[in-house]
Amino acid sequence: MFRGGFRYFFVFLFLVTLASSCDLDLQGQNINDVSRVETQPQDLVYYVEAPYESLAEIVTRFTADTNNIDPVARINAVDPNALLKRGQLIRIPHYMLKK
Repeated sequence: MFRGGFRYFFVFLFLVTLASSCDLDLQGQNINDVSRVETQPQDLVYYVEAPYESLAEIVTRFTADTNNIDPVARINAVDPNALLKRGQLIRIPHYMLKK
């Protein structure tokens, strides 16, 4: 009976060690590493400078269309209503940018 407990303990310990070695942010991107944001050459990668900017403000500024807020949120794996953190990177695809 005790042997099974030790087995589960070692599996748990392995999983905790594996998880702690991963370099992941909760939003699926390391907010300080531009190279980890998948982009096309024409895409805009916006660096959030002011703390607590909203995605709606940024998307509306660069696309002039509020219908783009949800698609950009999905692309960047962020909540469309959440306030963004300073230093966070937001990718806006080139086909959404205002001309």
